[in-house]
Amino acid sequence: MLKKRLFCNSREIPSDPIEVSLLYAQGVHSVVKVRTPTCIPHTASSRCNKELLSVLQCDELPVSEKVALQLAGLQAQVSLGEPQPDRLDLYADVDFFLPGRIKRARFLSDAEWVPILAEAHLHYGAGKAEVVAKVWYLSCIMQYPLYGATLFPANYKGYWSHGSSVLLAVNCDGLLLVKPDDKSVLFEFPYPEIESLLLDPSDDFITLNLNHQQHQQQRVHVFETPQKEVIGALVAAYWPQLANWIREADAPRRRVRQVGLDIVSRALRRGDVYLTSSRSPTRTGCVCTIQWSVVVVR
Repeated sequence: MLKKRLFCNSREIPSDPIEVSLLYAQGVHSVVKVRTPTCIPHTASSRCNKELLSVLQCDELPVSEKVALQLAGLQAQVSLGEPQPDRLDLYADVDFFLPGRIKRARFLSDAEWVPILAEAHLHYGAGKAEVVAKVWYLSCIMQYPLYGATLFPANYKGYWSHGSSVLLAVNCDGLLLVKPDDKSVLFEFPYPEIESLLLDPSDDFITLNLNHQQHQQQRVHVFETPQKEVIGALVAAYWPQLANWIREADAPRRRVRQVGLDIVSRALRRGDVYLTSSRSPTRTGCVCTIQWSVVVVR
């Protein structure tokens, strides 16, 4: 699904109806839909995969049952139009309207949820135009602190009482540490309080260094996540002052590679080296791989 990542004004309803429709679709996905396990990178360890899977199978906004039914009524108005009391079959796909967390909390079957959804449609959605229902939907979910933030599953590398599995949220104001189960915000780190954000060039580690003036106790937090590059790019887009720090963490590896290429290029210009090629057939067919080697002339 194509999703908006940069939310500069996350509490304002846009005037463009097309943008309203796109934000509405993304909002429904955040409230109702479950993230698919296929988004877990294959590079992550098996232990990390299990922890990420448990975190990913959750809705992104901590809506209550009452709010979930209000949103379901608005969503039904957008999708189905005006209520039809004699067409309860329109609400048979309960997962289309309700988060799985809310659905499981009541221990009700899908057949028992159908009349509840029909009543929510009649009570909260009836009589509203499609664009009005979308605006109401957005106005409701925009009240949550995590709206407009992109959530990344991560493991906290340290000792604290909140467990190792956390969600690292990135928004226009800073970074947030979120509990995966109830989506409560544990800590907030505004961008002006962040001294640097370093990406480990060889491992899936992110090191968050805070300014000494604002944080007298713990100033360094380390997280493990296979999505470190995406997090770094998003932070750099929101707060360009940190872009140099983010790039600098990977600079040693790039400098080593660049130095090696510079040495070879200078040797080539002086005529001290020449290139040779060798062909090695593979067992997959007639495809051959060509390997180039540098021979130094002494």
